[in-house]
Amino acid sequence: MTDRRILLDRFVASWHARDVAGVLAMFADGFEYRSASTHSASAEAMIAFAQEMWRGTPDERLELVNVIVQGDRVAAEVRTTATHSGQLDLAGLSFPATGRSLAIMSVWVLTFAGDHIATWNEYGSLKSWVEQMGATVTITPHDA
Repeated sequence: MTDRRILLDRFVASWHARDVAGVLAMFADGFEYRSASTHSASAEAMIAFAQEMWRGTPDERLELVNVIVQGDRVAAEVRTTATHSGQLDLAGLSFPATGRSLAIMSVWVLTFAGDHIATWNEYGSLKSWVEQMGATVTITPHDA
């Protein structure tokens, strides 16, 4: 079994290379992504999201600031930087290119199954990301 940090570095390298096959190869059967803004996403949905991000922010870079490995679990502080230089469509919203620099910190908690990522939980602020693109975000509670 490969060291989890090496596997995480391999995943990030595939992401930076915009290597769809390489990213997909890192996901276990039944892979599931979860975040504050996405209840659950499959590997295929994650690739569609990635391709949209790569289109809207083609210079997007992930920096692993701090990584903790404990058995099959990995926690990583991740700095994401990019320039919003292309059309970006997220969650039914469209953001024309602004040329603005974007930066966000997030935390990833990954669970591995063998040498593959089984779950990826991401904790970050999508609100901050879209506000940096010039959008005004209002959060309102749902009616009970």
